[in-house]
Formats: sequence, C-alpha cells, structure tokens
Amino acid sequence: MSWRRTAAAVSWLSVASACGGGSTTDLPLRVTSPAAPTTSDWSVSGRVTTQAGVPIAGAVVSPPGLPTLLTSAAGRYTVAGLGSPAQDPYPLEITANNYLRRRVWVRWQPGARIGVDVDLISISSPFSLKFYRELARDAQETPGALKPLELWPGGNPNVYVRTVDQNGDAIAQEVLDGVYDTIPGAVSDWTNGKLSVATLEHGPAARQRQDGWIIVTFVRQQSGGDICGQSYIGELAGMIQFVDGACTCGSNSVPRQVVAHEVGHAMGFFHVSDPGSLMYPQASGNCANVTRSAAERFHSAIAWSRVPGNTDPDLDPSGLTPLSRRDILVIN
Repeated sequence: MSWRRTAAAVSWLSVASACGGGSTTDLPLRVTSPAAPTTSDWSVSGRVTTQAGVPIAGAVVSPPGLPTLLTSAAGRYTVAGLGSPAQDPYPLEITANNYLRRRVWVRWQPGARIGVDVDLISISSPFSLKFYRELARDAQETPGALKPLELWPGGNPNVYVRTVDQNGDAIAQEVLDGVYDTIPGAVSDWTNGKLSVATLEHGPAARQRQDGWIIVTFVRQQSGGDICGQSYIGELAGMIQFVDGACTCGSNSVPRQVVAHEVGHAMGFFHVSDPGSLMYPQASGNCANVTRSAAERFHSAIAWSRVPGNTDPDLDPSGLTPLSRRDILVIN
C-alpha cells in the first residue's frame, strides 16, 4: 500500500503482471482596444507571447476595474489608471484564441512600468491538456480534484542513500551503483535542466527526513507484494523507498527505470496513462530505460515555467514569494 499523509502526496509504482486530448480554453471576446487615458497615476506595459517568445496579436488583456484591451501586432499592451488598484497585487487576465487562459499577478507601483511580459500556452499539438493534467495535476488518479503544481520547492536537492535495508542487511553494489548513476540525471531531466543534485551521500545509518534532502531507503520484497517503489511527491523533505526484488531486471533487483520514475515523483510529477512514458504506473519490460517520453519532456518543461500553486487551466495564485529558479514569477 502507499503511505497516507495529510501533509504530503505520495505515489507508488507497481509491477505489471507480465513484468518483463481533450482541451479547453476561454475564447476572447472581440473588443475594441480603448485609448489610454491622457493622464494617469500609473501604467504597466509589456508583451504577450508564446512560450517560444513569438508575439501574440489580438490577445485580450483584462485588468480589474478597467476596460479590456487588445495586444498590438507586436503583442504589446499598456494598462493605465488613476489612483491605485482595489487590490495589490492585482490580476491581469489574458485570453487568446487557441491558447489557455492565463492569469498573473502584478504588484502595483506608481508611475510607469515596462517589461511586464506574459507567455501563453498554445493548445495546439504537441501540447495535450489531457497529458499535462495527468503529469502535473494528478488527473489520472484524481480526475475530479486536479491538484495545483507541487514541484520540488527547494533549490538543488541533496540526496542520501541508505545502503542497508530495514533489517540492516547490505544492499547489492549493483543496485546501489544503479541508484547513484541514475538519480543525478533524473533530477536534471525532470526539472528541465534547472536543478542538479547538490550532494549525494550514502551510508548504513538511518536519517530522518529534512528540508532540502531526498532520503532514499530500501526494504526487501514482501511476500505477494507488487510495489516497486514509492515516493513523496514534490515535498521539500523528500523520501523515496525502493522495494528490493519486486521488479528484478536480470541480476539488478531495483531497475534503473524504477529509480527514474520515483525521482519523477520526488520532483513533483504524477502517473500518466501512456504506457510509453516513465510515469506510467507499472514497470515495463524495458526495465533499464531511464529516458522520458517526448510528451514528458515537452509537458514537464511547461510545468517548470510556472510557479508553485499554479492551477488549471493556467492561473497563478496571488501573494507568492518569488523563487529564483522559476522562469515565470509573480511579477514584482
């Protein structure tokens, strides 16, 4: 069974018995861009682009309490007002045909601000809202209760691997070598190259969970069990547990595929329905594979361009403390 905790999401990978999109978007209203006020106490301007930086013309920008406006052919917009907004930070809602609706939060300041740029996610292929919701929001297992982004919330993680099982018996060196070799690459892959393992330590001593660390432990296969491993999902005080012998791959009793899968959970990702992806919830016959599918590479990169707590379809929460590892932040 999986660990059950109210403060942390947990997931597990099982061994297969053989062992061996829809999309939605809010379409913009067709509005006429109003002229900017001749006088103003404040203004904010920037560009609306694709994730690749291509300008989006005709996107609808909706500031609170002010008329909506359309972006120019170069994707530019300017919002200006008198006094101060009713709330600070204040939201900007941006919609465009064939893009997910976006909401970001801008901290108010008097005078003119420039360079407040916002990117939108295209709903065209290769993007799949179904796959993205599975990978980033747990839609595969909780379709009626999509989760906000729960990506690893710290900087470069530290990793400690306990080299004995729950009884103090040594883990085979082949297993340990596979874990040592796989974890650094998997951390980099699942974070789109934004993070790397800060330190990787190992030893026989037990360690308690602590912020900034992923503690890796082993238990021996239980009779009749079918769980290969389990992990806290996106927890700052992380833990991964491998079941030695549950998913044996040749002489290796903890396949590298299982290691890469559980690191995916630790970095904040969930199970998907595609059998060709690493985050599929059953270990495949290709037990040495540690390569993410093309869909996983594409959609995990999108997830890592968003802030923690981002919800569906593409709505940033207010009041976040900016994290330097993100590309897109609450705009200060």
